[in-house]
Amino acid sequence: MRATAPGKLMLIGEYAVLEGAPAIVAAVDRRVEVVLGEGGDLTPSPVVTIRTDLPGEASVELDISEPCTPDHFPHGVCFVRSIVGAALGDEQEAEQLARLGSIEVHSEALRSGPGGAKLGLGSSAAVAAALTTALAAWTTPEHPVDPAVLLARARAAHREAVGGSGSGVDVAASMLGGVRAFRITPTGLEHHAVRLPQGLEVLPVWTGEAVDTADFLAAVRAFARAEPEAYAIVMGGLREVALHAVRACGNDDLTGFLDAVDVYRRGMQDLGDRAGLPIVSAPHQQVAEIAAAHGAVAKPSGAGGGDVAVVFVPEDADRTELCARLEREGFPLVSASITSAGAGVETLTRLST
Repeated sequence: MRATAPGKLMLIGEYAVLEGAPAIVAAVDRRVEVVLGEGGDLTPSPVVTIRTDLPGEASVELDISEPCTPDHFPHGVCFVRSIVGAALGDEQEAEQLARLGSIEVHSEALRSGPGGAKLGLGSSAAVAAALTTALAAWTTPEHPVDPAVLLARARAAHREAVGGSGSGVDVAASMLGGVRAFRITPTGLEHHAVRLPQGLEVLPVWTGEAVDTADFLAAVRAFARAEPEAYAIVMGGLREVALHAVRACGNDDLTGFLDAVDVYRRGMQDLGDRAGLPIVSAPHQQVAEIAAAHGAVAKPSGAGGGDVAVVFVPEDADRTELCARLEREGFPLVSASITSAGAGVETLTRLST
């Protein structure tokens, strides 16, 4: 059985989404792949071979019913094991894992090249989406899991696997596909489809450096604890700008949307300065300046510091020269387009000879 899920681009709403602001997230057509294989032994066994190209690339056998710790197994293997444990609905589904012989994870499409650094397109979230989708189809093939339940499982599984940090909107974007506005509420995750203003092109750009999102989130949380009033003011400002961006999309207001993106980048800069973080790092600032010089707007996509920047190009901008200059300055475009296709599964059948 094979399942795939798309990566994502965070267009606006970083950090503030954790405080109730909306975030606009787009799924992109670079996809991770998860393949589940049956065991070769007729006797059910909890021992599964996990092959993954996530950090700590490895191929190991382990007892899926036992905990997996980084002291004994590579990080990528433990991440996959954690998703498996958290994504199952009940004991009956868990029993179906006895037929499982192997789990393969392929995430190279969301890296900068074979064996390269992560691009910041949500590889761990996409793996969580694809693996949760595959496991649900594997364990309950006759009774498809309700999509809302499946989405909640994937978000919860990813949250547990990464130690409880993050909003989970990246997982939701990979599960659902398209461009959507997400908002975390006391009762769950609200979301709806968003149409970006007409005449707008979205270009992801590689800044040349991968960043650990967890470190940035931890630093922002530390700022919130140390200076709660200042934190609340910064988050309130970001929330208002994100709301303006969502309204601009609803009104097909290209100028309003671009203004919101530019103001949000400056808000991220302020947050970084206060938290002691290079959220809008020198490469991100350079990309923004190049974009502005050619009639476009840019900001970090995600936690910032590195990974990808997202450049918003209106149809009257000098796109050709913009792209050429970005390339000359060492900021290559990432080949990725927005896709409506979310996580999906197909059954692989063996051909007899």
